[in-house]
Amino acid sequence: MANPDVAAARHAFEALLEEAANSLAERRYEEAARKVQAAANAAFLRHPGIFYSGKAEAVLGEISKACLPIGNSRRIIAPHRTPHVLHVLTQAHLPGGHTKLAQNWIASDAGSRHSVVLTQQLSQPVPESLLNSVAASNGQMWVLDENQGFIKRAGALREIAQEFDWIVLHVHPFDAIPLIAWGGSTEHAPIIHLNHADHLFWIGAAVPDLVANIRPSGYRTSNTRRGLEQAANFVLPIPLVDGQDPLPARNTAKARLNLPDDCQLALTVASSYKFNSVGEMDYVKLHLPLLDRCPRLRILVVGPSRNNKYWKDSARLTEGRIQAVGIQNDLSDYLAAADVYLDSTPFGSLTSLLEAGLAEVPCCSWRPHQSSILACDDVSFDGLRYAVTYESCEEYWEQVLAYLDDPAIATSASQELQASIIKHHINDGWRATLNEAYLLALRRAEARPHNPPNVRDIEERESDRILLAMQGGFIDNPPRPSDYFAARKKRGLLTRIKRSLKKRIGAEWS
Repeated sequence: MANPDVAAARHAFEALLEEAANSLAERRYEEAARKVQAAANAAFLRHPGIFYSGKAEAVLGEISKACLPIGNSRRIIAPHRTPHVLHVLTQAHLPGGHTKLAQNWIASDAGSRHSVVLTQQLSQPVPESLLNSVAASNGQMWVLDENQGFIKRAGALREIAQEFDWIVLHVHPFDAIPLIAWGGSTEHAPIIHLNHADHLFWIGAAVPDLVANIRPSGYRTSNTRRGLEQAANFVLPIPLVDGQDPLPARNTAKARLNLPDDCQLALTVASSYKFNSVGEMDYVKLHLPLLDRCPRLRILVVGPSRNNKYWKDSARLTEGRIQAVGIQNDLSDYLAAADVYLDSTPFGSLTSLLEAGLAEVPCCSWRPHQSSILACDDVSFDGLRYAVTYESCEEYWEQVLAYLDDPAIATSASQELQASIIKHHINDGWRATLNEAYLLALRRAEARPHNPPNVRDIEERESDRILLAMQGGFIDNPPRPSDYFAARKKRGLLTRIKRSLKKRIGAEWS
């Protein structure tokens, strides 16, 4: 894969943004809005080494002031009834991602009423699960007319939002419509932007009263590289829903997955792009030594297509012991059968890891790069006896081997992680953090206008180059037989790990 050029991506973004500014100067407002979205989409797809653009947001703010009246804005008031929350999504789709996150928010915040508006659904069917979530909350669903321009849809969005107590943005990084709706107004309900795409450039940092980051690394990036002041920055963990149906018995699950009853199973769940290899940061190469050390180990990867060349070659190379199985809407058999959960690499999949931990599966994540923004971090990982993330391959392998070799260690680690996830992501613990976010957003709204973001850190990072490399296309660096033989040479290293592990287990569990 050719080395990507962050500067070239930045130049392409700025060129498109300059076209938008020219259209604005000539009062071609709809054209200017679409060009800003095109520029933001380009930056979303090819990382430009920045996370905020004051110029892009200023253009949309000027469009808002020029095209949308402010006379129908509402006065900000604290709710004295059942709060009504408007969730704004660009598109809703299955099986997971930010749509599922919005559904979990609605389910977890049962004390509020919830409605949803979709700004650019593009004739795709709205998932039935989202419709059911809204109906159960006694809310409403709006799909803005795609035959209308951005400005008319922004006006409709502003009008819809008049009667709501809070507005929560779950939008795609490039969605210009919410910025046009509220970029020129200071009298509207408190706005919270849920930062579900914290590793990417997105537009809209200047509009919300509060940015709710789903993890600490997102919080730090919002502060240093999006330029948000501390008062506008908050950590709201991903909402998860407990009380799912009990998992099947392990032997039953293995039988349904056509796995030998005596095999050991490692599971990974992530979107296919999260496995796009960069140099030696390669999922299959990382795990080949474990196959040599554990003859009964099999690894199933949910998400990528088994027909992708990388995964076809990997299955052939490992005689079927590493297999991609595509997207699965029901993970119960996979979670029930798993002895250990392995995070995707080089890009972690936090929600999937948390759901595995909630199902009491011990979890491990390798962090191959200095910046944690592309790896997994979470408030629930802090203070655990058995760490979730590891910066060296050796430490990562050692912990995976510990879980596979000793059920007592696996059980202790999985129960501890599960309890921490429940504490931070579910029920009363998560709702307490959410209520704090609601109140902070309300206080911030009462103190408008806010200071614009002030980016202090503009230095290009290793993570910028890695992210752009991952965006360069599908995996084109499949493991070769020589990689497997090279992995076998690590047997001496793994034997040393095994001896070290026995000593530690003996000291701790005798």
